[in-house]
Amino acid sequence: MWVFCGGMMRSASTLQYQITAQLVEAAQLGRRLPWTEAEDFPELWRHLGQDNTWKVYKTHICTQSMIEEFGRANALGVYIYRDIRDAFTSQMVKEGVSAKMLLDSGFIQVCLDNYYHWSQLPQVLISRYETVMKNLSNEVFRIADHLGIDLTFEQAQQIANDFSLDKQQSRIEQSQAICNTDRHQFDQHSLLHINHIHSGKVGRWKTELCLGDVEQIEKLAGVWMQDRGYGLSTL
Repeated sequence: MWVFCGGMMRSASTLQYQITAQLVEAAQLGRRLPWTEAEDFPELWRHLGQDNTWKVYKTHICTQSMIEEFGRANALGVYIYRDIRDAFTSQMVKEGVSAKMLLDSGFIQVCLDNYYHWSQLPQVLISRYETVMKNLSNEVFRIADHLGIDLTFEQAQQIANDFSLDKQQSRIEQSQAICNTDRHQFDQHSLLHINHIHSGKVGRWKTELCLGDVEQIEKLAGVWMQDRGYGLSTL
C-alpha cells in the first residue's frame, strides 16, 4: 500500500508527512520513504512495487503512475492546501526569489493543477492549513482515522506536541544533515530544510506582497480562492 502525502507547496505538507509516517511506523504497518522527485516514482515502484507493507511517500506533484495506484485500490492519500497567496509568499521567501520570478515560473498554476488532481482521487483526506494550525491534535486524529489507526486523545496530543513549531525548529537546528548554508539540503528522515519554517503565520501575504503581485495572483487563482472561502482583495 502506498500512502501519498501530496500537499500544496509551502502548506505544511511536510508536517502531514511526518505525522503520517510516525503513525504508520508506530503501528508497524510500514515505513517512510526518502524524498525523490515525482518523475522518479516509476523507478521507485519497480524497486518496491511488490512490497506489501505501507510506504509513506512525500510529493507535491500528482503523476499518472501515482493515480494508477489509486485505481488499483493500492493507495491512500493525505493532502493539505492553504490560501494560495500565503503559499506564494512562503515559497518566494524560502527560495529567495522575487515575486515576478515566481509568477513567471508558473508556481500558481502548478499548485492549482495538483490541487485538482489530488482532490479528485478516491481515498484522499483533504485538509485546510488554517484549520490544521488551530488544532493540530485534531488533524492527528483525522489522519489516524483515515489510515484506520486507533489513537487515544493523549496519544494524539503527544504527537501534536512533538510537532509543535518549537520542536520543528529544534529538529532543524540539531540535524547535521542540514547544518549548512545550502537551502536545498534537507534531513532525509524529517524532510526539513535548513530554512524550511518561517513564521507559519496566516495572512502573511498582506504585509509581504505588493498590490500588483496580489492582483496577478488573484487573477490566476481567484475562482479557486473564492470557492474555498478566501476573500479577494483586488478584484
